[in-house]
Amino acid sequence: MRARFIFSFFMALFISTSAIYANTLRWGDIILDGEFSDVGSRSIHNSPISAFFDEDNTVYVEFSRGVTDVTITVKDNNGNAIYSSSTVASATNPGTSFSVEGYAPGSYTLEITNSDGGYLQGFFIVE
Repeated sequence: MRARFIFSFFMALFISTSAIYANTLRWGDIILDGEFSDVGSRSIHNSPISAFFDEDNTVYVEFSRGVTDVTITVKDNNGNAIYSSSTVASATNPGTSFSVEGYAPGSYTLEITNSDGGYLQGFFIVE
């Protein structure tokens, strides 16, 4: 019985760790999970935000429509915010980018929030 419990515990740990890293990319689209509201709207639509991480260690955040007071935060494995920036998406500002060149190798969390309660989260790896 005890061996079965230990085996089950380690399998659950492995599966939960795999689920976190399944959406973690070294390069390419950063899969963003969560819900994000449009300006002045209470309904949830397809996210107006997408993110991409390239092999030059640059993160790109793109807006498909206007979104107010967006805060972009990058957190390390310990949950410490190591980058934060606020912006407003508009026709003249369809996106932003920032370099993660000096970051230590590891997995990072990209969080995108706004004052309307919108929250998106994705993961990427710096090698």
